[in-house]
Amino acid sequence: MTDQVMTDSDRREVRRVTEADYDDVMSIRSSVYDGYDYLPFQFKSLINHPDNEGYATILNGQFVAFCIISKVDGGETMVTRAGRVNKQFEGHGIFKALTSFIKQRQCNGTVCYHAFIADDTNQVILDAISRGELAVLMRKNTDFYKIEHNLRALTEKMDTPKYSRIMCPADMENVFQSNEACVHLFPETRIMCNLIPYRLKKSNIPLMFSDLTLIVGTNDSGWQLITCGTYYKCEKGHVYDLYVYGNSCFMSEHLIIHLKNILKYCHNRLEFLLHCNENQAQEFGTEMKKCQSIKVHGPWKSDYLVENKLK
Repeated sequence: MTDQVMTDSDRREVRRVTEADYDDVMSIRSSVYDGYDYLPFQFKSLINHPDNEGYATILNGQFVAFCIISKVDGGETMVTRAGRVNKQFEGHGIFKALTSFIKQRQCNGTVCYHAFIADDTNQVILDAISRGELAVLMRKNTDFYKIEHNLRALTEKMDTPKYSRIMCPADMENVFQSNEACVHLFPETRIMCNLIPYRLKKSNIPLMFSDLTLIVGTNDSGWQLITCGTYYKCEKGHVYDLYVYGNSCFMSEHLIIHLKNILKYCHNRLEFLLHCNENQAQEFGTEMKKCQSIKVHGPWKSDYLVENKLK
């Protein structure tokens, strides 16, 4: 099928998306993000969240592009997420026009920065980075692991954590108030949680905790390790995104806590996406193998937190 040709007579509009638009948004494109598309699973909660706004481009009555933004950092930063454009209309500037519309709309308020996550297969973004048009705030190595075993049986064989536990908002506030902890854990002054980058601000803490996200911490004479895990279901099956901050000494304790949490959603055939610093990938990989996971080839090897100033 050839690409559609746009003409001056085409009727184009951009409007806010609601929960009722689910089917139209999903019809835009299938197999997005190599099958790791969390939008179908999280659409309702994302669209109805008070700090999120979803927008779609409609051409002659057909939904052809979509993007959702999350406002964080006290409203200073808009994070674009889950973007997609109908494959037949790629190369016509539709998605660029959509994001430009959103930026202009948000700049009339408190938003000063635009941030998003891109992986190393996005050549357009990599070229923009090399030209200095976008600033890279954080780069994480991404490794893919599969666990085919029964998770309940697996967790029963693992040692009970002694130094690590599920964190609460008060714990995260304690971390953010400690300059020593922040320098050790978050040298880039950002934390990725629930697939959103946050500045280390107290106002962000309530946004970081959700039903699908679990934050685990180790406080042994100071905060040593924090991991942020988010569950979703997609074309690939059950997926758990895990961002790691700190050293690997207590990683096995964190894994058992996250695995027990995952039992609420699935009992086997889980895929882990492990995001950590490149120089720590081997250490964390060793811990992943201890829980009988198998490293598999993934569609990308690293992801970037990118930001530009809007005003």
